[in-house]
Amino acid sequence: MEKPVVSQSFDMAMARFALFESCPQLAVAVSGGPDSMALILLADAFARVRGGSVTALTVDHGLRPESSREASQVAEWLRARGIAHHVLSWQGDKPSANLQAAAREARYRLLSDWCREHGVLHLLVAHTRDDQAETFLLRLARGSGVDGLSGMARCVERHGIRLLRPLLDVPKSALIDFLNTEQQPWIEDPSNAKDLYARNRLRKALPALEALGLTPARLAETAERMGRARAALEMHTAQALAESVVLYPAGYALLDAAALRAYPEEISLRVLAALLSTIGGDAYRPRREKLQRLHDAIMRGTALVKTTLSGCVFLSVPRMAAKLWVVREPKAVAGDMPVSVRETIFWDGRFCARLDGEGAPELKIGALGQEGWRSIREHCCAPEVSALPKAALYTLPALKTLEGVAEVPHIGFSAALPGIPRLRLDYRPARALAADGFMY
Repeated sequence: MEKPVVSQSFDMAMARFALFESCPQLAVAVSGGPDSMALILLADAFARVRGGSVTALTVDHGLRPESSREASQVAEWLRARGIAHHVLSWQGDKPSANLQAAAREARYRLLSDWCREHGVLHLLVAHTRDDQAETFLLRLARGSGVDGLSGMARCVERHGIRLLRPLLDVPKSALIDFLNTEQQPWIEDPSNAKDLYARNRLRKALPALEALGLTPARLAETAERMGRARAALEMHTAQALAESVVLYPAGYALLDAAALRAYPEEISLRVLAALLSTIGGDAYRPRREKLQRLHDAIMRGTALVKTTLSGCVFLSVPRMAAKLWVVREPKAVAGDMPVSVRETIFWDGRFCARLDGEGAPELKIGALGQEGWRSIREHCCAPEVSALPKAALYTLPALKTLEGVAEVPHIGFSAALPGIPRLRLDYRPARALAADGFMY
């Protein structure tokens, strides 16, 4: 029997992602709505044929009284189909402002953390062609440029997890038809009908836009064309980064402004934005106006003394007029985090840290800081350390005991305290300096 059109489209999308292990282990975000219910059924069939398996993950945000009951309903449906299911709960206080954004951030954090803890490399989410069209219009209304109008990428890799969107070419109506054929119920989220949210208001206006020719299919096609332009710009940006930036594994960089001036303004702006995201540990670009001011000052050759933006500090290098240090801003760096032996944690949105060894007393990972540097500087006399700006030294990740600094791997310092495990660090910012390129 020939596969349904939706199944064929899904398999074609998955083939584009490639690089699956021989028996793929997939995680699927499942809210219980029609899109995610269709996705889990499609992903399950895909994995089973290849000797793999899927796990459905439902995030209970605890924002509606019925959310727990809905998660249980999803578990019951999937149990009947032999599909593994886990509920991840958003614990703690909820913000009163920007609740949607905070819930989205918590959702992706919980999903990604589960994947890392269970060794799952691929996380599937159920964004459709309709979602892509809505995203395009919302960003157009905000005055977004090429990057924003590219919409959602089909594949994004962060912290070793691939976030995949295999339904971006599929209309929501086709998924509902598929579920009806499969005799699979779904849950309707009442919040999707509230005019409180901009996406809902836009969704209600879509019929009028369709009458003017602005159909979801056409809008999604336009987003794809913008994605193609974005990918080309990112390729040239990667070349400019290679020629103008030296990135150090300790989390700071050296920028050659003279080399950067040889590139068109759009490319040099993108280089600075990438630097700010990578050094500052933020996956999102700074606001265009602030970025433009910093860019113009650098292009003019203005001497920069502790110029800050997006959690980063730009510092002119003495006796090297065209060179700038780009380091983490000490005031913006994350606080100390407790860590246990053989536990892996992410600190400051940039470092993957792990302790190797046996049991140890109370330990924390945090910025070296001014006092920490003063306590160890007489043991760190190497020329390459002395040449670093103080801001770079103060923001280095350090292992700390109740008595003081135990280890700073990036400058080779160790107090050699008995019973203290070794600190292993990998620089893994939320956004790589030169990404693989936008997948449109």
